[in-house]
Amino acid sequence: PFVGKVSWFERLIEKGTRAGSRWNGINLLTDYQQNVSAIMSQHRIIENVMGRAGKDGSFTRSAAEGRRLMAMLGIDDYKAGKIKEMLDEFGDEIDGIRVPNTEKWTDEGAVRAYRAAVNLDVNSIVSRKGLGDAPLWANTPGGAMILQFSGYGMGAHSRVMIRGLQEDKSRFISGLAAMTAMGALTAYVSSY
Repeated sequence: PFVGKVSWFERLIEKGTRAGSRWNGINLLTDYQQNVSAIMSQHRIIENVMGRAGKDGSFTRSAAEGRRLMAMLGIDDYKAGKIKEMLDEFGDEIDGIRVPNTEKWTDEGAVRAYRAAVNLDVNSIVSRKGLGDAPLWANTPGGAMILQFSGYGMGAHSRVMIRGLQEDKSRFISGLAAMTAMGALTAYVSSY
């Protein structure tokens, strides 16, 4: 008998999937990857806003790569200037690392723009399966069991591959070579 929209069997599969995710440590690994990515992303954004921006916050022509990154993250010259003002006023430097202290910022628009940019960058770096990455039937407990591991490949295609094609060619090729080498190493180690 069905209770709600799922059967007892689908609820059992869903509980097993949650327990398996806790047991195999994938949630811990994903959290660690997101934390490291957030630190790197904040560094890149702050470097572009502080180091490569002019006094009025506009980007110089020599920082074309930084301009492309900031545009991809939704930060234009005006927002970069506002973020720079907030960083100058409320940011700290601890052991050579800039800490933005966004909870102290007075410009709500700058806070939203900065946090949204970090969130967008982190979500494009760490490959996770999202609802739009798989067919609708794969979002049911039974479908999730069948496509349990291929969902990450589907998510990686849209988040890693397509974004990589928009980045610098040499960076994309080196990233693709690194991912291929890691996949080959994984296949080699798992064959023994």
